[in-house]
Amino acid sequence: MFKLRFALLSISTYNSPSAYNMTLLEELNRPVEKYSLKTWLNMKVKVEYLGFIKNLLSKRVEELELNEGASLQELLSDLSNLYGTPFKKEIFEPGQKDVKTGFVVTVNGVLIGQLDGVETRLRNGDQVILMSLMSGG
Repeated sequence: MFKLRFALLSISTYNSPSAYNMTLLEELNRPVEKYSLKTWLNMKVKVEYLGFIKNLLSKRVEELELNEGASLQELLSDLSNLYGTPFKKEIFEPGQKDVKTGFVVTVNGVLIGQLDGVETRLRNGDQVILMSLMSGG
């Protein structure tokens, strides 16, 4: 953006002043809009928590916005950052290639082990379920 503005400013200053050049200079001097993170988000994913995770987060379901084509790993990293140490300790540590032992993740009802693991690409409207495995005797 800066290079484009500089180039247009350079071109307009070498020409004689005209109504066109003045309009161009006014446009170049206009402040650049600031975009929030939400401006670039364009995909919604529903995340459902079952078992231990539901109790840990005190939440059963939520809808999150992600960049188009984000991976499951990106979603899990966002959740790790959102919920902090408890999530990182028990469920997923950003940068890891799988969820921690004792947890299962599905995307649209399919286990991630049958997909591309945490590299699975998400699409708008996908449903992700995070659940703990039950064990007992």
